[in-house]
Amino acid sequence: MFPFEFKLYVTYTITDNILSTQYKVINTGNETMIFGIGGHPGIKIDVTKEHFFELEQEENEIEFMEVEGNFISNKPAKNLLENKKIIRIKPDSFINDAIMMKNYKSRKITLYEVNENENKKIVEFDFGNYPVLALWSIPGAPYICIEPWYNFADKVKETGYFKDKEGIITLEPNKEFETEFVMEF
Repeated sequence: MFPFEFKLYVTYTITDNILSTQYKVINTGNETMIFGIGGHPGIKIDVTKEHFFELEQEENEIEFMEVEGNFISNKPAKNLLENKKIIRIKPDSFINDAIMMKNYKSRKITLYEVNENENKKIVEFDFGNYPVLALWSIPGAPYICIEPWYNFADKVKETGYFKDKEGIITLEPNKEFETEFVMEF
């Protein structure tokens, strides 16, 4: 059981072809609260087509993370970027779980479907200030998830204490935390 008193508001707003997801966390207790938060929206795709993601900016400092068993490896994963911006989705892209990244400058990522004449934009995803971004699917599934996170699963070598996890948010009593991500279809 989560040992803190809080309120969580999730607001979805649709305007034309834009879906916004807003989270508001309010610490209603008398002690400092720690928590993590993130999203897991899935996008339907045509699995008979090739797909790729393009980051908003060229990324020189991006760090990819790899899954090791049920944990995040303490060693950086191979950099998957082509031309410092492109992540191609291949049949084996999710064989070892998600493609996870941090330490990026971009605030947007766009999913494209590869077509003969012109690549088709599926969704532009504005993940704002989220410090971790994951791309995930089950190999062969007709969807792909774009997941903005503030924290992530335990690393192979960690203390095991929730308060020590990378990316944990600290919220004082009677304070609010707000964040948002936006998808444009």
